[in-house]
Amino acid sequence: GLYYLDEVVGTGELAVTHDTAYFFYTGYYIDGVKFGSNVGSTDTLIRPVNEGWLIAGFDEALTYMREGGRAKILLPSKLAYYDYEPLLYDIYLARLVPGPR
Repeated sequence: GLYYLDEVVGTGELAVTHDTAYFFYTGYYIDGVKFGSNVGSTDTLIRPVNEGWLIAGFDEALTYMREGGRAKILLPSKLAYYDYEPLLYDIYLARLVPGPR
């Protein structure tokens, strides 16, 4: 399954399904080569939490995070892209907008 490590536990609300997450991320292959990032830009990635807009492991990881938190995750291929390799991500959950409860 997913490996999850809080680097900084956020002080805001816990992300739950249907919230909207505003986050920064950097993605790495298992050998450390960076494949994508929005860090250094002013644009957060904005996605609904746990609604299938992200790969399964990333969606799951967001549900462990609080607003303002930073985490590292390691996704096995079955929670990332099935025929690919495990992926590493650094995530900063900058903002949460509550969804319908």
